[in-house]
Amino acid sequence: MPDIKNAKRRTLLRASLTSALLASAGWPPMSRTASAQSNPTHVPFAPDLEVELRAKKDQLAIWPGSATHVWRYDGKVTQGDAGALVFLSDVYVPVLRVRRGQKVRIDFINELPEPTIIHWHGLLMPAAMDGHPRNAISPGQHFRYEFEVQN
Repeated sequence: MPDIKNAKRRTLLRASLTSALLASAGWPPMSRTASAQSNPTHVPFAPDLEVELRAKKDQLAIWPGSATHVWRYDGKVTQGDAGALVFLSDVYVPVLRVRRGQKVRIDFINELPEPTIIHWHGLLMPAAMDGHPRNAISPGQHFRYEFEVQN
C-alpha cells in the first residue's frame, strides 16, 4: 500500500512541478484581456468600481538604514468610491473594499521583470478571473478582471 501512495505522490509532484515551470516560462502565452473569456455572450459589463493596479519594483524602509528593493502594487480608483482601494503603510499589497452585488473592473498592468497575476483571496468569482498561475501575464502586459462580487 505505501508504494501506491508514494507513486501517487510522485505523480502529483511531477504534475505540479511541470505546471509551475510552464507557468513561470509564460506558457501558455497570455496577451489578452480576460474579460472576453468570462463573458462569452458579450453583454456589456457596466462596473460600479474601476481600479487600475500596477505590479512594479519599488523600495521600502523595512529596516532602519537604506531602503529594501521590493516588488509591490500601486494603483488608483478610476471610477467609483475612492475609499475602495486602501494602502496600508509599508505593505506590499493594497486592500480592496467591495460589497456583495458590486460590479468590479480591475485593469492590472505588469511592470515587473517576471510573469505575474493577482489571485483574489476571499472573493468567489469565475475561474478565469481568479488569478490562477496559468493566467500569469508577461512583463509589460495587461489583464482585465471583470466580476460581480458574490460574497
